[in-house]
Amino acid sequence: MTKVTLQATPAYELRASIDSGKYGHTLAFASFLPLVKQPEEQVKFKATLSTEDLSALGNLIKGATS
Repeated sequence: MTKVTLQATPAYELRASIDSGKYGHTLAFASFLPLVKQPEEQVKFKATLSTEDLSALGNLIKGATS
């Protein structure tokens, strides 16, 4: 599993992860609030993508940053 923190402040984190499995690649975005009484990661978006879908998403991101 690949996991990265996209944004972070002392009170909030936005994380993304990709995990490859039998049926494709699972992409998930989750938030984390470290200052609450019982901090836990909350998944905000999750989808299983094919290799082609994941490649298209990568191309979209590369296009936005160039």
